[in-house]
Amino acid sequence: MKKFLTKSITVLMAVCILASFAACSKKSKSSSTTTTSSETSHTSATQQTSAPTTSLSAYSGPETNAAIENPSWTEETIEATTMYVSTSDDYLNVRRGPDSNTYSDIVSKLPRGSAVTVVATTSNGWYKTADGYYITGTYLSSTPVT
Repeated sequence: MKKFLTKSITVLMAVCILASFAACSKKSKSSSTTTTSSETSHTSATQQTSAPTTSLSAYSGPETNAAIENPSWTEETIEATTMYVSTSDDYLNVRRGPDSNTYSDIVSKLPRGSAVTVVATTSNGWYKTADGYYITGTYLSSTPVT
């Protein structure tokens, strides 16, 4: 019985392997060749495929440096100038807008003594940095801080 079972399994495995080879080696009907005595022509059918389309939704997170509607201050562009953080604290807040109340989003902190490039001043005493954020002028100096 054991010998019969072993032979049956071997035959079954051989049939499976042959069937898989037969499935892999089937020729597609994508090309055909016709030959006549006076001419030779080769015809091939083209199969068109298309990439799947993906529908992505628009990013709806917070915008960085979004435009502020109806500001209560005005801004004047100045020549790019290097200023220095002169706060008595360890860090100075960098904000999204020139107001510590309404537009209080803190985007970064600069350590005392850091150099920062400013490109505009506001009517309420803030400076606009080269990257579009704001620092209060109260804690900026035009000379390096020791």
